[in-house]
Amino acid sequence: MKKSIYLSIYLCINLSISLNGQVINSQVTDEKTVIKRNAFYNMEEIKVRWKKAALENCPAVPCLSLSAPGPCTSIVATPTGPSSVSVSFVPPTSDGGSPITGYIVTATSTPSAPAKRKTTAAIITVSGTSSPIVVTGLVFGVNYIFAVVATNAVGSSPVTVTPTTVTPCVLNTVSAGSSSPTLAVNTSLTPNITHSTTLATGIGTAIGLPSGVTASWLANVITIIGTPRATGSFSYEIPLTGGCGSVKAMGSITVSGTPACAAAAASTTPTLPVNTVLTPNITHATTSATGIGTATGLPTGVSAAWSGNVITISGTPTNTGTFNYTIPLTGTSCSSVNATGTITVTAACAAAAASTTPTLTVNTVLTNITHATTSATGIGTPTGLPAGVSAAWSGNVITISGTPTNTGTFNYTIPLTGTSCSSVNATGTITVSAPPFTCGSSTVIDYDNNSYNTVSIGTQCWTKENLRVRRYNDGTEIRFNNSGGSGGTTSETWSVLDYGAHTIYANDSLASPSKLATYGYLYNWYAAKGIATAGSTTYKNICPTGWHVPTFTEWDTLTTYLGGVETAGTVMKDTSTLWNVAITPSPGTNTSGFSALPGGYRKSDGSFIYINILAIYWSTTEHNSSLAWFRYLNENSGNVIRYYHSKSFGSSVRCLRD
Repeated sequence: MKKSIYLSIYLCINLSISLNGQVINSQVTDEKTVIKRNAFYNMEEIKVRWKKAALENCPAVPCLSLSAPGPCTSIVATPTGPSSVSVSFVPPTSDGGSPITGYIVTATSTPSAPAKRKTTAAIITVSGTSSPIVVTGLVFGVNYIFAVVATNAVGSSPVTVTPTTVTPCVLNTVSAGSSSPTLAVNTSLTPNITHSTTLATGIGTAIGLPSGVTASWLANVITIIGTPRATGSFSYEIPLTGGCGSVKAMGSITVSGTPACAAAAASTTPTLPVNTVLTPNITHATTSATGIGTATGLPTGVSAAWSGNVITISGTPTNTGTFNYTIPLTGTSCSSVNATGTITVTAACAAAAASTTPTLTVNTVLTNITHATTSATGIGTPTGLPAGVSAAWSGNVITISGTPTNTGTFNYTIPLTGTSCSSVNATGTITVSAPPFTCGSSTVIDYDNNSYNTVSIGTQCWTKENLRVRRYNDGTEIRFNNSGGSGGTTSETWSVLDYGAHTIYANDSLASPSKLATYGYLYNWYAAKGIATAGSTTYKNICPTGWHVPTFTEWDTLTTYLGGVETAGTVMKDTSTLWNVAITPSPGTNTSGFSALPGGYRKSDGSFIYINILAIYWSTTEHNSSLAWFRYLNENSGNVIRYYHSKSFGSSVRCLRD
C-alpha cells in the first residue's frame, strides 16, 4: 500500500535534487528507477519532503520546485588583528524554499599583496551559522578577498565577494583613563585625565564629555582637560584615528552640583625673625567649608581664624623653628580636609663681631674680614672703611675685602637690612700703616698720590723733588692763582693774597703744564705754613703725613752737615743742564743727592723770574709779619744763601721727614 502511495506522489512531482554539487533533473517514469535512485539519498529526509509536497499540492494543484538560497549582500570585511578578519553580511532574501543551514566564508590571498609574501593564492575556508564570521589563520600584511556563500539542503547560493581587498593588521590600542574623577561643577579638572595610545595618528570627535571639557591628542597621549559646566555622570567615548581597527578611549566623569570642600595653598610661606609681626598675614581660601577646627603646629603667638571662606593666620611668633601647621576645615563634606603650610621663625637680627681686627700696610691686600649675620636680608652703605676696601653680604655673612690705599685707623660701621634689623650694625676696626720706611730707597706719596724719591743727608731725610701737590694732607684745596687768568680760582692778584695759594711758572698751561714735572708748583709762604684761609691760626700741612716744610734751623742743620753755607750749594745742586751752564762755575756735583733744580720764583707783583738761574725753597719761619725766611742756590755760586722776602713770593717747597 505504501509503495503505491509513494508511486502516486512520484508521478505528480518534478524532482530537482543536488548531489555532491551535481544538479540532477529527471522525470520519474517507473517504480524500478525511483527505488534504485532512492538508495543514493537520505530516504527519511526525502520521505518527509515528498509527503509534505503530496499532501499540499497533489493532485489538486501543480507541484512547486525547491532551489538553493539567493545571494548574500552588503559583505564587509574588517581586520580584527594581525591574523584575523571579521566578515559581516546580510543573509539572502530567499532561502529557495529550503531553510538555510549555514554560511561558508572563503579568504583568498591576492598576488598583489604589498609584501608579495605569496606567489600563489592561499585559500582559507571558515563556516558559520550567522553574521559576522571571524576568519583566522591569515598572514599579517597580505591582501585578501573574502567570499560568502549561503547553503541549504538543496545547494549553495551564488558567491558574494568583497569589493576591495582587506589586509590583516595590528590594531590600535588605548589604555584606561588615568582617573575617573568626581568633581564639583565649575571646578577645574585637576589633574587632567590621560589615555595612552599606540599606532594611532589622532582622535575623532569625542562624545559624552561634559560641556567645558575637551580632549586632545599629542605624542600618543589623549589629554582631557577643562572645567565642567554641567552636572551628572558622563560616560565618554573618543575614537582613535589612523592605524587599524575601530578603537575608542572610554571613561567616566562625575560632576556634582555642590563644589567639593577644599582649602587652597597658603598665600605665603614666610621666614621671619622671632618677635616680629607676621606681615602680611597668611591666608587660605576655602570652598564649601563652614569654619575651622583647632589649628596645630603654629608657633606660639600665632593663631588662625575663619571668615567669609578665608582662613587668616596672624600674630607675632615668640619661639624659633620650622613650624608645619595643619588647620582642619569643618562642614558637611569637609571630613579630613585641611589647610597646611609652613612658617619659619629665625633668631633676631644680629651681626657677630669681626673675624679679625687687622693692622696692615697701605697698598697691601686685606685678608678678608667677616661678620656672621642672623635674620638679615643684606646690608646698607658702609661708612668708615679705608679707600680701596669694600663690604658685601651673601648667605648671612658680611665679607670685607680690598686693598687699602690710605693710612690711618678706620672704625667702620655696616648697617644690616631686614625686617627686624633697624639700627643693627656690624662694626670693627682696620688699622692701615705706612710701609716700613727706609730713607733713600723708599718713596713718599702726597695727598694727590704723587710719589717722591727721598735722600738721607746726615740725620735728616729729605724729598729729592720739588712738591707738586694741590691739596693739604687733610684734603683741603690749596687754591690756584694765575692772577685772574684761565683756570684761576680767584680774581685777586697774587700780591694781595694772605692765604695759601699755588701757581705754575709763567702761568704755564694748567691742563698740560710743561714745567710741573721738573720744577713742581710755586707756593706762597701761606701755603708752605699751612694757612688755608686768611687769618687762620690752625695750620694745615702741605707735605705728606709724617713730613713737614723745614724750619730755618732745619735748613741750617742741612747746610752745616754739608760743609757750611759757603760750599753746601755745590754738593746740593743737580748736575742737570737745566742750570745755566754758560756761566761759570759749572753746575754742582750733587754728591749730597739733594738734586736742587733752578725753578725760579714768582715775585709779589705776579711776575716770574730766574728760571734756570735760582733754586729757592721756603722755610716755615717768619722774619716778621710780612716777611719770611727762605734758602736759595745760585747758578754761579756754591753758596746756600739765607734770606727773607715777602710772604707773597712764589717759591719751591721741599719736605723733611718728621
